[in-house]
Amino acid sequence: MYYKLFKQARECIRSGDFAQAQSILADIRKHKLPINAQNLLDALHQQIVVLEGEINNQHLKQTYSLALLDRPNAFYGKGNYGWSALIDSLKLEIDDDDKEVNAQPIGLVSHMERYFLWDASDSVAIKNDWIGIFHNPFDIPQSYQTSLTNQNLLTSSLWLESRESCVGLVTFTELHKKQLTKYLNNTVPVYAIPVPVFQNQNLWNYQKYLKNNNKKLIQLGFFLQNLHALHEFPAVEKVDKYLLRYSEMPYFKEKQLFCEQNYLEISEDSGIDDNIKEVGFLDERYFQAWLSENVVLFDFYAFSYSNSFYNCIAKGTPFLVNRLPSIESILGDDYPLFYNCKNDIPLLLSDPNKLLQAHSQLLEIAKTSVISANDYISVLETLPIIDNAKSHHKVSVVTVVLNMPELLERTIKSVIAQNYQNLEYIIVDGGSTDATLDVIKKYEEHIDVWVSELDNGIYDAMNKGGRLASGVWVNFLNAGDTFVTDTTVSDMFADVKLEDDLVYGDTIFQNKDGEKIVKARDPEHLWQAMVFNHNALFKKRNLLLEHPFSDKYKIVADSEFIIWCYTNGKKFKNVGFPINTYESGGYADMNSVMRTVERWKVVSDYKLKPQKQINDYYFQRLLWEDSCKEYLYKNYKITL
Repeated sequence: MYYKLFKQARECIRSGDFAQAQSILADIRKHKLPINAQNLLDALHQQIVVLEGEINNQHLKQTYSLALLDRPNAFYGKGNYGWSALIDSLKLEIDDDDKEVNAQPIGLVSHMERYFLWDASDSVAIKNDWIGIFHNPFDIPQSYQTSLTNQNLLTSSLWLESRESCVGLVTFTELHKKQLTKYLNNTVPVYAIPVPVFQNQNLWNYQKYLKNNNKKLIQLGFFLQNLHALHEFPAVEKVDKYLLRYSEMPYFKEKQLFCEQNYLEISEDSGIDDNIKEVGFLDERYFQAWLSENVVLFDFYAFSYSNSFYNCIAKGTPFLVNRLPSIESILGDDYPLFYNCKNDIPLLLSDPNKLLQAHSQLLEIAKTSVISANDYISVLETLPIIDNAKSHHKVSVVTVVLNMPELLERTIKSVIAQNYQNLEYIIVDGGSTDATLDVIKKYEEHIDVWVSELDNGIYDAMNKGGRLASGVWVNFLNAGDTFVTDTTVSDMFADVKLEDDLVYGDTIFQNKDGEKIVKARDPEHLWQAMVFNHNALFKKRNLLLEHPFSDKYKIVADSEFIIWCYTNGKKFKNVGFPINTYESGGYADMNSVMRTVERWKVVSDYKLKPQKQINDYYFQRLLWEDSCKEYLYKNYKITL
């Protein structure tokens, strides 16, 4: 099975044999994988990419460490297999403002609900880069504890103050990831990672179960579970019912029982089974023994994460569970111990074949649904969070060029002089036949990617550069143009927010008469002209991939892209200072009639203003061109 291949791939990654690891991952892709296996596959691939990048691009290497911003209460997940114990085992550095660290720290909130809801009075707004792990599902019933919902968390003042610095959120299921991404409208990256558990647990043993003369059906945990579930079905012959509490503190259990009695209309006196045994916190030795030779019961109101649930998966301990979409996404819809109503439970529990089948299936699921605690941190640290971090937005600068060696060298010097740490430089050459390639090779150690091949024009080359880029942001700096200072990119991203999509500034315009600063304007004026120089614009790469530069236009495809962003609600930010120098005399400057006419068509197509207003404006702009009538008729069949 493919889980053996996963193990081999991990071993190859640890030994540095990335080529073999990639080959193994390619073999895994041939299998039909469940969602959790696909997530693990993607995480391992990302880990290889990062590690290879660190080896091959040492001048770009970004180091960071995870600093724990919260310490889960020992009560929550108490025991050697609870969430608190998992976090403790990771030996993460505790965030301390007074402590000097060598690596760039990124904060980790290991339990979002506890930090932002339960312990909000003791928490502070987070101002530095951080990521957080969500535990609770989106569909907590209104009749339950509404204060614990994702919706309450994501509208709290503490979250709103901390959101600006959040560079990523983590869930345990793909379904929760989709719900969270949709709720946040894609403004914060969300990642689904398999659940961390301790390895080398004592596995459930079928023969031990058959020989067990004191068989137990154990209900584990309490959060988001129906604590009356054991009372709601008849007794099963030779099987005792046990309610196992994870804590000696009764408060949460009492509060949940109160919710069930007052909101779910469950009477404290109705259907009580006096034979149910309630057991307090078990010693770890007994806990392991119980789970290795008995069966577990879960009855969830909603589900995203449960220590007990995933530890049973890791141990292969058969459990009966109610059918929910979130649970089906993990177990599959053919898990043999799903029950649709409580009356199904005695029949399922009396069928040894179903128990054995569930045991085998859970061990298979464990290969991809759970990972070791150490592997979990490895995956966290290989997520592309460093590229999202406010102080480390990865920027790709792209220069397209054809037969301009002197101008290109000027631009290269400007780019490689930038003091911004997380910058990659890409050059797309259109097949130059002069000394341009010599210039590229002269500075090759400072250029991350360069290609030289024929293309279909400047916008085809720019699209190619966008595809080659790996940054969160992309800037196109033409050959001959430069950044204004060596700190321009750093200054540009000093106050960029996660929700910003296009960031731009002013331009120093140069010609034979000297230079002047051309101030950038608000995008509401896009119907009249470009409101900023395109070289002064940094746009998110995902926008370029979603809407590449159109081949319908020879001059204004960049304008059309910006207008598309504007009409699709993308967020523009004007930093208010000069970004680049721009030397006049380019193709667009020498073809002003074509530029104006193409822009007229784009503005009309996007209906930025009433058509009469657009026609009147562009007609007046064209009147000063002596040859405009002949040009318009010849190229566009427009008669003035």
